[in-house]
Amino acid sequence: MRKIGFIAAASLLILPAVSHAKPLNELLAEKGGVLGAKAEASPAKVSYMDGLRMDFGNATLNANVGVQTLVSYYDEDTEAVTGPGRNDRTSFDVRNTRLELGGSVLDNEFEWVVSNDFGSFNTDSGDSGSTLLDAFIKWNACDEYGLIAGQYKTPSGLAWNIPYWAQQFIDTSIATQAFNLGRQAGVGFWGNVGDVGTHSVGIFNGNSSVDGVSEGQNTGGVDNRVLGVYAISFDVAGDYDRSYEGDPMNTADMAATLGASAYYGQAKLQDDVTLAEADGYGATVDFALRTGGLSWQTEAYYAGIKFDEELANGEDAVANFGLYSQLGYFFVPSEWEGALRFGWVSYDSDSTDLLYSGIEDQYEVNALVSYYINGHALKFQTGPSWVFTKFADDGADDASDFRYQAGLFGHF
Repeated sequence: MRKIGFIAAASLLILPAVSHAKPLNELLAEKGGVLGAKAEASPAKVSYMDGLRMDFGNATLNANVGVQTLVSYYDEDTEAVTGPGRNDRTSFDVRNTRLELGGSVLDNEFEWVVSNDFGSFNTDSGDSGSTLLDAFIKWNACDEYGLIAGQYKTPSGLAWNIPYWAQQFIDTSIATQAFNLGRQAGVGFWGNVGDVGTHSVGIFNGNSSVDGVSEGQNTGGVDNRVLGVYAISFDVAGDYDRSYEGDPMNTADMAATLGASAYYGQAKLQDDVTLAEADGYGATVDFALRTGGLSWQTEAYYAGIKFDEELANGEDAVANFGLYSQLGYFFVPSEWEGALRFGWVSYDSDSTDLLYSGIEDQYEVNALVSYYINGHALKFQTGPSWVFTKFADDGADDASDFRYQAGLFGHF
């Protein structure tokens, strides 16, 4: 019943798109599809512009490769997390080694994307080795709205939905890592809000875990509980592009954006011994601006869990908070940028020992210098970062983790 309720609600949002769209047989006939006349083959026009582009007339094919080579030095207090003997180390890594394919058919009426990460570590999911990331089909019913189905990023949060190669820092903030909802399989609707904004809604498998099988990226549903996510954003000044961070293009006039998202879902956590059922809910609010090489971006997070039964500590609800704020400035326009970031995560103080390894608060400070060789598509980045961890146990020493990184990032 819960899933039927979510689907019914989504249908109300999708109905305007369906009611105005042409029947499929008319659409395909106009585009020369399987129900229309046979389309004449045309030679491909091949070009390169930050990726390989092939144009076949009423269809396109795009291909990109992403590579991040990185050397890092770590000096960490939290040996219990990193492992014995690994808290003081140097590491050469090849991360975010991605193959991205996409394209369109029927004069861009339908788009598709498939991407995979072959790197030793990817910053979106935290996985290592070959990992399927995106695999979806998007129907552009018209210029104002459309549908999407498959596995893709849940539309919760600004930083989480910026492509990995267009981010301002080497890694996303600890707040974004803690509060993003990941990639999931689902179906969604997107549309414009007048001429100043966009919004989207999606229904996904959720976050249940039954007998060791967890819902999420590259897994299917394990029960009838689902996750609903809604996001909206507006331009509050100028024309702000939310697909990249910083201001490598040296925006002449100020552009600013305001966004928010909310989610709700029910989950079941079950193994051979215990069964827990819970409601999960949360929200994000973000603001960002850029002008003349200066950029500022900030985002706040809230995540709550309400359990049907009391936990072992006598509590039945959890509330977690987080935020980050980052500031960047190109002291040589479009080439050299300095950036600073502060991040904070606060876990529910009554449940830290039970759910969050005794961690009550974490603070992050990042400093970065970047040289943009070809905008975000090719850049060199270097700088230090610190993560300070405060434990709920007053007798435990706080941890201070230091890291220095330097790397070359390309998206070709």
